[in-house]
Amino acid sequence: MKRLFFAFILVLFFSCSTSNKATSSIDRTSNFGELLVKFKKKPTFENSKTQLYLSKEPLTNMTGQFIMESEYIRGKEREGDLILKVIAEGINEFNFTNLPPRKYYLTCVADLNNDGYASKGDATSSSILIEVKAGAKIDYPIVPINYQN
Repeated sequence: MKRLFFAFILVLFFSCSTSNKATSSIDRTSNFGELLVKFKKKPTFENSKTQLYLSKEPLTNMTGQFIMESEYIRGKEREGDLILKVIAEGINEFNFTNLPPRKYYLTCVADLNNDGYASKGDATSSSILIEVKAGAKIDYPIVPINYQN
């Protein structure tokens, strides 16, 4: 019952925040930020699905090498330390909307082994620290996905 109520609240929130009609005198979207991410894969990775992670901690070092084992990353996903995971196919940019203001680590992963997780064998970008502020729209330039783990 709690899950059903929570799902209803989420649907209500997103339907209100994307409506063109004013529903109240307070702009609810001004409390959230937006992040447009553009990413580029090597031609050899072009046909793979892309996973975009927003997390509390970096998933890779400065060169793009995983600093955690894949089981650890899956555990973090279950525990809620990964804020958001998006799987993009056939696109080279993604727009995160309604993000609560805070610092996030952005990591882009080309899922070369098709296991649905950031894991050994995948290609990655380095984890980038980004601060999202309320009411701000951030257009992040090209994030290269070029490190083969």
